[in-house]
Amino acid sequence: MSLPGLARGGALGLATVIAERALALAGIVALGRLLAPASFGQWAFVVSWLAAFQVLADPGLEAVLLRRLAEPGADRPRLMGSGLALRAMLATGAAALAVALAPLAGAGDSAREARLLVACGAAALLLQGQPGFRSLLRAELRIGTVFSVAAATSAAVLVATVAAVVAGLGLPWIFLAAAVAQAAGLLAAALAARRGDLVGLRVDPSLWRGLLREAWPVGANVLVVTLGLRMGALALMRARGPAEVGFYSSATRLTESLNLLADGAMLTVFPVLARRAFEDPAGLLAIARPTARLLAVAVLAAILAIAPLAPDLLARLFRPEFAAAASALAIASWSALLAALGTLYGGLLVATGRQRVLLWTNVVATAGLVVLQWLVVPRLGMAGAASVSLGVSLASHAALALLPATRDLVRPCLQAAAAPVACAALLLACERLLPGPPPARAAVLLVAFPVLLWASGSVERREIEALGAALSGRPPGPAAGAGPGGRKL
Repeated sequence: MSLPGLARGGALGLATVIAERALALAGIVALGRLLAPASFGQWAFVVSWLAAFQVLADPGLEAVLLRRLAEPGADRPRLMGSGLALRAMLATGAAALAVALAPLAGAGDSAREARLLVACGAAALLLQGQPGFRSLLRAELRIGTVFSVAAATSAAVLVATVAAVVAGLGLPWIFLAAAVAQAAGLLAAALAARRGDLVGLRVDPSLWRGLLREAWPVGANVLVVTLGLRMGALALMRARGPAEVGFYSSATRLTESLNLLADGAMLTVFPVLARRAFEDPAGLLAIARPTARLLAVAVLAAILAIAPLAPDLLARLFRPEFAAAASALAIASWSALLAALGTLYGGLLVATGRQRVLLWTNVVATAGLVVLQWLVVPRLGMAGAASVSLGVSLASHAALALLPATRDLVRPCLQAAAAPVACAALLLACERLLPGPPPARAAVLLVAFPVLLWASGSVERREIEALGAALSGRPPGPAAGAGPGGRKL
């Protein structure tokens, strides 16, 4: 593929992520505004409950199938037929397990209602992402088709769910409306393939074993991380009820949208890291350090805006009652910073073949998170759930910085992010001393942050130019017009 073609593919891949995340967030905001807080909380709880089962339905299979399909001489009909059959079998089993266990989670007022809600929700969530066919389209480098199908499907889900709410239908029908839209997206992806020999299901136990053997470490890591993200909502449902789950979910979903920054960056950075891991291992940190610093700056700017605006932001996006989650939003925004850096670590560790260390670190962290959430949330509610998540995430990052197997990659990234974090923390400490309404204080923080970064030398121009050279494949050169510290003279 030519360099312009690669650039277009990367841009379309990023556009696909943005479209799906933005439309999903729009749907959450719309439901938060249209549904009563308790109903929205029940909807959010079912989505959180199903998140783990969604991973069981696709335990890293899509990524492995993509790699297999992209290999020269791949037997695509066999791979697609077997992959689709395996995905359907896993999805059916995961959905059945989610429905069977639904009464234990307290998803409804009765066991029957809980099973009904989860069954309808599973129909929608287990079809997300056009399973199987998106891997095929990406393997064929048809990224434009991937974007078109993904954007159209996400828009259809948004329209269908909002229409169901406006029509006065209950939660089961809202989930089923989304399921119909997801099924239409899957059909559109299948038609886009335009190859009848790629669609039929195939029973191939030997290939299934091979696919699962490659996929399970990826799936296990995603499952562990997903449980950590959703445990706060599960604990809140037991301790405080659906309304508080709805408030908390509004805060966490907003902060999770900040992960788009890291996901978008890694679309470009990860292939370069993977290549450097083989060609120039010593050069990994030349990319990782400035990437960590720039990710930190971007997320910290959002944190500075959220701090004074949290109550107004939640009240305006959702309903006035949602301002109760302002403290949870402010705390959870710092978790977004750690999540962004964690995405970079994950790329580094996968590129160097150390993903199993990351998996076991996440397993230990999630085990601690589960225990602490069930102890703290009944007493402290939403703020407690957000604080526990942040504290456990900090401990996990510290462990990766100390473990001999990972510290050579993780510690330099943390050091690179330290100065921007210190600048942001200093500004937040002064925020309540500022006069004026919250929007004015947020504006002052956002103007002062880059000034403080420049004055302290926390971001160097030559480092950014070196990163740009590394990502474009050009040899790094001296920063033109730069003086000591990389500042422009």
